[in-house]
Amino acid sequence: MKLLAVLKGLAGTSFVDVDVGRGLSIKDVIYLVCKDNEALFKRVFEPSGERIRSDIIVLVDGVDVNLIGGLDSPADNVNEITLIPSVHGGSVASTTRDKMKNLLGLLMMNKDKVDLRILHVKLKEGLSSRGVVQALEGIFEGTDVVWAASRPGLVLSKLHAFLVFYHTIKAFALGKNISNKFNIEFLLRLVCEDQIARALEVAGIGESARDFYLYVMSPSKEASEKVLRALSSLPVEEVKQLDLSRDCEATSLLKVLRVSDEELRATSYKSSALSPELKSVLTRTSLVSIKR
Repeated sequence: MKLLAVLKGLAGTSFVDVDVGRGLSIKDVIYLVCKDNEALFKRVFEPSGERIRSDIIVLVDGVDVNLIGGLDSPADNVNEITLIPSVHGGSVASTTRDKMKNLLGLLMMNKDKVDLRILHVKLKEGLSSRGVVQALEGIFEGTDVVWAASRPGLVLSKLHAFLVFYHTIKAFALGKNISNKFNIEFLLRLVCEDQIARALEVAGIGESARDFYLYVMSPSKEASEKVLRALSSLPVEEVKQLDLSRDCEATSLLKVLRVSDEELRATSYKSSALSPELKSVLTRTSLVSIKR
C-alpha cells in the first residue's frame, strides 16, 4: 500500500506491506492498513466505517479502481494499491461517454466552433482546494463544458492546451482513460506523465489555493460564458484570460520535464513555426496517449 500527501503523515510512512490472503477485496486490504491508526482511518473512511470517502482516489497497479471492478474486486493478484487524498475533482457524471463522443466529433469535424479558454483565477483569500473544486464541480455539473484546474504556469500555448483536451476527451470517448475524473486525466497529459500520483504532485493545486489556472472547453462561446458567470459563487478577486495568441511562460513545466539543451537543439529545424520547447512538450503529450 502506497500512501501519499497527508495520508503519509498520518501513517508515518509512505509504504505499508500487506500479506493478502485469498478472498480479500481491495477495500478489505485498505481496512487492514488503516484499522489500527485512528487518525488515518478517519481520513480514509466515512464516519460509519463502512465506506471509503469519495475524495480518496484508489489506484490499483496505477489504474483507478472504479475502472477495474471497484473496491469489492479481489486483491489476490494485486501488486500495489495507492491511496491519494484528492482535491482535484471531475465527477463521473460530468464525463459520460456520450458527452465525450460528441465533443470528440466536434473537435475532429468543426474545431473552429469549439471555445477554449485558460483563465488565471485569483481569490481574495486562500481556500481549501477541496472547497474550491467542489464549487467548480457544482458550477460545471450538467453542462456540456469540460474543465480542469492546475497550479499556474503549466501551459505553453493554445496548441498545447488544445492537444491536451483532445487526447483527454478521446481517452474517455474510447474508454482508454485510467482515471474516472476528467481533471486528473487532463493533468496526466498536461505534464506528460504516465503516473497519476506524479501528475498530481507536479500539477495539482495542493491542499489550499489562492490562485489557479482554470482550463475550459465548450461547444460554443455562449455556453462557456454562461457557466463562467457562476464563478461569482467563489470569493474571486480577479479572473484574467491568458492571451493564447502568443506562447505562455511555463518554465516550471520545462524544468519538471527536464527538457535538455540537446533536445531543444535537435528540435529547432527551420521548417516548423513551433518553438523547440513547444515541439518537445507536444511530442511527449502525444507519446503518453500512444502508450495507452
